[in-house]
Amino acid sequence: MLYLCPRSWRCIMIYFILTVYSLVLASFLHVVGMNYPLRKPFLRRISSECDYCGEKLLTIHLLPVVSFILLKGRTGCCNQSMSWSYFIVEILAPIFVCILYKVYGLENSFYLYIFIFSLLLILYVSDIFYLHIPNLILFLYFISCASYYGYVDFTLLLQHTYQLILGIIVFIGIYLFVRKGFGFGDIKLLILLCFFFEF
Repeated sequence: MLYLCPRSWRCIMIYFILTVYSLVLASFLHVVGMNYPLRKPFLRRISSECDYCGEKLLTIHLLPVVSFILLKGRTGCCNQSMSWSYFIVEILAPIFVCILYKVYGLENSFYLYIFIFSLLLILYVSDIFYLHIPNLILFLYFISCASYYGYVDFTLLLQHTYQLILGIIVFIGIYLFVRKGFGFGDIKLLILLCFFFEF
């Protein structure tokens, strides 16, 4: 029988819990990315429904990754082909979160990067389906991150604000003079990422 020391069991349990939570988070963020651009409710609705026929989904259909595999990439109610974005998002999220934990542990950087990852995930879905980067989502993330930087260290907030101004100058310039390959949604996101990270 394989013997694992208590420390190994603890490590396994942490990765298991992170995987479960990140799967649920990714599934929810995918719903936000799908519904917010259409102004469809996603917080107060009683149950999830099929993207095609609107039928209420069974519990088995809501299991991240598992339902996609069991249903062979098709809806359980009307047998329509499901978007692969569900599967991709739900597979990549736990991998990314576990790598972040491996690198940062449970330090502040771990939570900050998950926060930023959640923004990118919502925008990925919204952009893939609707070619739309919602301003309100960007604004909420900006305010939240600015509050965090201001709380941790006001000089950090000033430094990131400088990065934001630099990003605005550079990327607006690129948008005005280059244009090819850049939509304004891309520019808005790049400017916000300049605030989150260094230029």
